Amino acid sequence: MMAVEIFGMEFTGVILKQILEATIIILIGLIVGRLFYWVIKSQAAKITGAPAAKTMAKFVEYLLIGFALTIAVLVLFGVNSTTIGIISGAIAFALTFGFQNIIQNVVGGLLIAVDGRVQLGDWIEVGDQPLQQGPAEVLNIGLTSITVRERYGRLYVIPSSYLVVHKVLNYSEIGCVNINVSIALPWTEDPRRMLDIFLEEARRNPMVYPNIRPVHKEGRVKRSPKRKFSLRVHDKTTLDFEETRYFPTAHIVRTEDDKLVYNVSLWIDSPINYRNVTTSYQIQVVARLRQEGMKVAPIFKHDSS
Repeated sequence: MMAVEIFGMEFTGVILKQILEATIIILIGLIVGRLFYWVIKSQAAKITGAPAAKTMAKFVEYLLIGFALTIAVLVLFGVNSTTIGIISGAIAFALTFGFQNIIQNVVGGLLIAVDGRVQLGDWIEVGDQPLQQGPAEVLNIGLTSITVRERYGRLYVIPSSYLVVHKVLNYSEIGCVNINVSIALPWTEDPRRMLDIFLEEARRNPMVYPNIRPVHKEGRVKRSPKRKFSLRVHDKTTLDFEETRYFPTAHIVRTEDDKLVYNVSLWIDSPINYRNVTTSYQIQVVARLRQEGMKVAPIFKHDSS
């Protein structure tokens, strides 16, 4: 077997081949890891901010480099390709099984950062999220979780994977939030007249659409990249906005004993104004009913959706 002497040490052709292959694998790992670092950092920073994006990018880079180093060591010690494949599969299985939840959340965090379904400052409601009551503001988007604060002040840390597999209502995309106010009155009152009063007072309220306008009517659409290897980037485009969908509406929804229950649907600009709007609207309705000569006090209930 041919041997080569380098710096006084004798290497066979097989050893040189193993060293060359290991070096190539390490270089590929470094290049791929750095490429992923650059892509994730640049794309995620637009959504999560620079610190969180850098953390995500570093995690993926080190993961890829570590995997490449493991394969390189196996090649350097002459392990055959079949054994390397088995060991790689075992490592991948162990990592997946041992860090299943962490990996799911990391992947979820990367997806959220790249596709921009949730952004800092958005008001969202996560479907089936226990205890969350209505819309919550996104305060932080991290590698494995996001932090939200509901309008009552409570904070929730939601795993990123949860947002990927569950429904997310993003109120910030249209700039309006819906409030439903239920009003119970004796059935002896003229229903048509009551509906007219509720709608008239809703249209008079300065904090209810159309007196307030949406604060955000832009959405993100993807356009084709100029170069084939480039990621798709987000453009801004004006969403189709059907005004009639957001005008106040009033309906009779059910009867309770000797009362008719009306539902008034209102659209407001922010969940922060939820209590202010419901309070001012209720004051308006009570004052109007007194003006109409009614002495029976209405029963109010309200919620947001």
